[in-house]
Amino acid sequence: ERLLEFSLTRRGLAEGLIRDFLKTYEMNNPTYSDWEIALFLNRVYHRLLDRKPDPIGSGDWARAIRDQEYDYLDITLGLMNSPEYRNRYRSRL
Repeated sequence: ERLLEFSLTRRGLAEGLIRDFLKTYEMNNPTYSDWEIALFLNRVYHRLLDRKPDPIGSGDWARAIRDQEYDYLDITLGLMNSPEYRNRYRSRL
């Protein structure tokens, strides 16, 4: 039960981050341009990990978005499931 509640909370947080991003930049639908992807990755890394994205990691995520393997929600949840995020917020999880 607690795991389900945690999963729903995590998804809600991720969806909220994406809504805020799209609203801030007045985007109704993501276009997945290189500029937009870089802007999104910088914002989500800053909000979740309190740092800039590293070139290798952000390059992999950007390629996955461009190739439509993942969308913004997948990326956000992926970062939230990362060891770095879990270690950073261990006391809140």
